[in-house]
Amino acid sequence: MAHHSQEHMPDEIPGDLLPDADEKELSDGIPEHLQDRLDEAAKEKDFGATDQYPEGKLADHDEGEIRFGVTDAEGKVIINFGKSVRSFGLTPEQAKELGGILINRARKA
Repeated sequence: MAHHSQEHMPDEIPGDLLPDADEKELSDGIPEHLQDRLDEAAKEKDFGATDQYPEGKLADHDEGEIRFGVTDAEGKVIINFGKSVRSFGLTPEQAKELGGILINRARKA
């Protein structure tokens, strides 16, 4: 993904990771057992910031490219960024690709 930030987006700005889980709902957030597995996957897969700007810098608060994974567990689709992320930006092609991945995972969830 080309851009990400932990800061609020200003007005002028117009990744299979988990086995099937065996615990209850994700309705009030991610249960600790899943969060631990997401954290492990993030480290193993090297998710998070890459310190690179392959699409240039979108804004002053842009922290650059971020690696992430998408999976499904317990009837939910989960995006694992490997860190806290408030916003992210995509090229049109990246947005289409992510949309397809989310749809496929939603069908499996």
